[in-house]
Amino acid sequence: MNGPDYAALFCNKLIEPGEYLAKLVCVQQFATTKGKTIYQVEVVLDYNEKPGNGTRLSAILQPTTKGQRFIDAFLVSYRTTAQTVQQAVGRFAGVYIYQSEYKGTHFAVVKFHQQPFLAQEKVAVVEAEVSENRVKPSTPATGIIEWNDIPSA
Repeated sequence: MNGPDYAALFCNKLIEPGEYLAKLVCVQQFATTKGKTIYQVEVVLDYNEKPGNGTRLSAILQPTTKGQRFIDAFLVSYRTTAQTVQQAVGRFAGVYIYQSEYKGTHFAVVKFHQQPFLAQEKVAVVEAEVSENRVKPSTPATGIIEWNDIPSA
């Protein structure tokens, strides 16, 4: 793909506007002719006590005069930089979801913003829980499987 997939925005499912926790699942970066970066971001809403959990949403962040603040908020929210943004995949942040319309198509929009203290606290709890629940590998770290490690059929 040579540039952002703007059509993906119009596929965003409509959900109730409001604050949600969102897990960053994908970030693609595209260089502009002026040496700046456009970000195409995908998040999944999760750990919310309301409908909408599991909804996957796309956002495209443009490095324009007005848009740069949303890029900055995205990077701060996911505790990353332009150089380390791929390391932020899997992290959570609070986002605001609102509804929009373009030429008769209605869709949800993800807005990144500075994280209030309560959002930071909830993210820390959720990320700790996710980390604790990670599935342990079935093969030992050495790569050697002992006879006792093989499940019986």
